[in-house]
Amino acid sequence: MKYIIKIILNILLIIALFFNAATKLYNNYLIVGLLITYLIINYFLDGYRKPNKRYYGMVCLIIFLGCFFTLSLFYMIGIFSEFNRNFMYIPYHYLKSSIWITVMIIIALTEVIRYITMNAPLGGKKTSKILLATLYIIFILIDINVAQKNVNIEYFNSMYEFFALTFCTSVTKNLFLMWISRKNGILPCLIYKAIFELYVFVIPYVPNINMLIQSVMFMLLPFVLYIIIDGLRSEREVPKAKEVVKRKLEFVESVILLVFFAILAGLVSREFKYSMIAVGSGSMTGTLNKGDAIIYKRYNGEILHEGDVIVFKIDGRLIVHRINKRLFYGDEYAFITKGDANDAEDNWIVESNMVVGRVVQRVQYIAWPSVWISEYY
Repeated sequence: MKYIIKIILNILLIIALFFNAATKLYNNYLIVGLLITYLIINYFLDGYRKPNKRYYGMVCLIIFLGCFFTLSLFYMIGIFSEFNRNFMYIPYHYLKSSIWITVMIIIALTEVIRYITMNAPLGGKKTSKILLATLYIIFILIDINVAQKNVNIEYFNSMYEFFALTFCTSVTKNLFLMWISRKNGILPCLIYKAIFELYVFVIPYVPNINMLIQSVMFMLLPFVLYIIIDGLRSEREVPKAKEVVKRKLEFVESVILLVFFAILAGLVSREFKYSMIAVGSGSMTGTLNKGDAIIYKRYNGEILHEGDVIVFKIDGRLIVHRINKRLFYGDEYAFITKGDANDAEDNWIVESNMVVGRVVQRVQYIAWPSVWISEYY
């Protein structure tokens, strides 16, 4: 009966957190109230168990050094680009104190909840899987709620940017923190989150680098820390054959996921030769449908032909249409474009300097979340 109550409680918290994010309330006070209530109920259900002190100091040191090094590398990259003023810096008079105070409270409550729930009995196989899955969703939703308070989601023109910047980093981070919380308690998790979630309140400038490249750096860190800490334990413990196989499989799965997320982030960042954007209209229906994504190759002045589907920029918007006619405009080629589903040609001339790239691949359906987010916001 206790496990059923915990599952229902988790589901109710998921609904409340999702509602807070989906309706754009961004209410940190609501989150604090929900977490306090959730913590009290779980404390009475499961109590508090003392953490395992084995390797405690070494684990805390590894996490601190790993986080410090990654954040230092992040700022070193800024030396080669430039720095922007950080508007979350506490001394700026227009930053409400309630923002950073509630964020700190949410971080503390989250880690206490993580420790109590991860070290409590989880029941049988089915109930344990459900409880772990719902807890995982809860921690990701907390990150999304807090991030939406600090990052203006209306800035994103694509769900992929939000996916790579917030969701992917939260996925890897919470997997690691759930594991380390069960092994070593609250303090290592607090060290990790204090460095990566509170630095924006105490450093007046941030590097002006692509946010998705930043997310890849922060997404890789938990994986690296896991390998180091797990290796530390493996050196002093002789695992069973099944555990060795399981660790190898987990390693391979983690590498595959990280490679996938890194490629996705690179495509969406538009910093490399190939990039990805969502198709948000029906002007190319039949060839490129609304909700598809396209991968395009960056345009570097090569010859484009009639019939090529290109990406170009008009009034700050990226448009994907087909070249219907090619003509000379001054000393360079220019293009008359047309959407395959449109009756008439576009009422503009696309000059060479307006071309962003040439479409090389269509990926069906995967951009629907991006389209829904763009239309909703």
